[in-house]
Amino acid sequence: SIRNKFVTGKWEKSKVEEFGEFEDLETGEKFGQAD
Repeated sequence: SIRNKFVTGKWEKSKVEEFGEFEDLETGEKFGQAD
């Protein structure tokens, strides 16, 4: 998804799905369940 691409290569899609919600290291913006 666009969200996964936006979060750069630091997060693997599988990990994003595993944790559900996470915070981007560069922007501090929350993703996942925070949607």
